[in-house]
Amino acid sequence: MFLFLMIFVGFSGNLFGLPLLGVNYWYFEPLTPSQKELVVRAFQHLHLDIVRIGGLWYDAHGIDESVLKSFFEFCEALDATPLVQVPFNRYDVDKAREFVKRVKTLWPREIWWSIGNEMDIYTDLWKNRVFSWIEPMSMREAFNRFDEFLKLLEDSGVSTIFAPDYSWKWRPWWKRHDWISPFLERFSDRISILAVHRYPFDEAGSIKQIMDDVEAFTEEMSRLRRVFPQHPISLTEVNLTWNWEYKGRFDGQSYWAGLWFIAIYGRAAYLGLHSVLFWSAVNDKTLSLVTVKGSQIELHPTYYALKFWSDVEGELTKHELSKTLDYYVFESHDSRIVVIVNKSPKEMIVDVDENISLPVRSFTAVKLTIDRKSGTIRRKEIFSQQNLLQR
Repeated sequence: MFLFLMIFVGFSGNLFGLPLLGVNYWYFEPLTPSQKELVVRAFQHLHLDIVRIGGLWYDAHGIDESVLKSFFEFCEALDATPLVQVPFNRYDVDKAREFVKRVKTLWPREIWWSIGNEMDIYTDLWKNRVFSWIEPMSMREAFNRFDEFLKLLEDSGVSTIFAPDYSWKWRPWWKRHDWISPFLERFSDRISILAVHRYPFDEAGSIKQIMDDVEAFTEEMSRLRRVFPQHPISLTEVNLTWNWEYKGRFDGQSYWAGLWFIAIYGRAAYLGLHSVLFWSAVNDKTLSLVTVKGSQIELHPTYYALKFWSDVEGELTKHELSKTLDYYVFESHDSRIVVIVNKSPKEMIVDVDENISLPVRSFTAVKLTIDRKSGTIRRKEIFSQQNLLQR
């Protein structure tokens, strides 16, 4: 069934560029030099801006120097800015100071920093005995310790700090669970980027539920910007699900996680977010962009979702957004890039301009690169299940 859709695209009043694109560096299994080479080659095609090393495990156990060296080699190979989390849960200030010195010795160039990971759920994890190696901490204890670690970074000359990297208690409209408002009351003028994490599902139940979350994402990020307009916002961890054990149709490396990411990254551009970092990079069960086994590397649909956005450039000059279809135009000096995301179960025909009419299949994304002078299509890329099966 075809639906005919005429998109009347006007000036958006919202000339934002794209959010910085990033990924979380994460793998427990050591990789051989040849496996690392496979990973680097794959990730170089994503043109990442940021790579973050962080997470609950590193927060409680620290980050070994061998892991740091491997992380910085990865950043250097990708020409990406490192975002380093200072382990917070079980480090004291002296140990944290040693860590910061070691990091700056290993990477004497620009580093972005954060302190701790998801301290808003330390007590929850302890009560539910999810991770017994996390030290429980009240809000007051967490804030006092954060203040000490923040002073340490300030004294060492750090200028760019992402915080607080909360799990889910960053929604000030959830009054009983609001950790973000008191945090910013105390630390607002001492942090650079407001950093939060978002995993909407334990296990999504349907395609409709996943596509509906694009609207929920937009509403939440819009509200967060309205409440705290003084800070750029970064999603330092994001995936369809946090559940690395879940393997199924809607897991964190599935086609549906990929299409969802394409949709929310477009909305992040519309909202003017600072950065979006996918969780995670390699061999994190069903949450990774790629899996390496032996001499083989598997690129998951979510990898191709990041790749879909990786070469888009220019300013967002036009948009048309709805529950069923999103349309964006990015303008650069010599090209116009049109991105269309069909979130509906019906095929649509989209009039891009008076010369280009485009069928867009259900639950797919299309990217057109159009020459600004001639108006001809230089390149067409489609994110679809069929195309991924053919790779």
